[in-house]
Amino acid sequence: MSKGRDKNRPAKVFKTKTFAYVQPFAGGLFTLDFEDLDLLDLCTWHIDGKHIASEVNGKKVYLHKLIGKRLGFPATTKFIDHKNREPRDNRRKNLRPATRSLNSLNKAPINNKLGIAGIHWDKINKVWDVKCGRGRRKVVKHLEDAIALREKWYKEKELEEEKAAWE
Repeated sequence: MSKGRDKNRPAKVFKTKTFAYVQPFAGGLFTLDFEDLDLLDLCTWHIDGKHIASEVNGKKVYLHKLIGKRLGFPATTKFIDHKNREPRDNRRKNLRPATRSLNSLNKAPINNKLGIAGIHWDKINKVWDVKCGRGRRKVVKHLEDAIALREKWYKEKELEEEKAAWE
């Protein structure tokens, strides 16, 4: 691919009050903060599976990783997590440095009957089985307690992982 954007086929930019939607010439829209619009001029961006990518000197470059560098994420950061689980949302408030574990935690819930990952109904014992970490499970009688327990564990894990990602 070329080093600069193809001037004959520029990406379309639709500005809102606080951010911009960008439509490259191939694929759907992605979001970007005004401060990062200059990145559009560096190269030709395209939607690569889930993320926004380009090729510079034969190497694949991801837009969210460039923005992470601008935000001062540690150089050792291997993963940049999209908080809202939407890889095309590259606004600064949606990105955070992550470990593999935190990045994995922030996946869409498993499609079980309840719709909440880590909680299922044990028909035999008639209790809610809640996964609270690797190999740790707790059982409770009420769904509300199961949800609260899972939420508490998730928030603790998320804080722990965010702290580790910044170290």
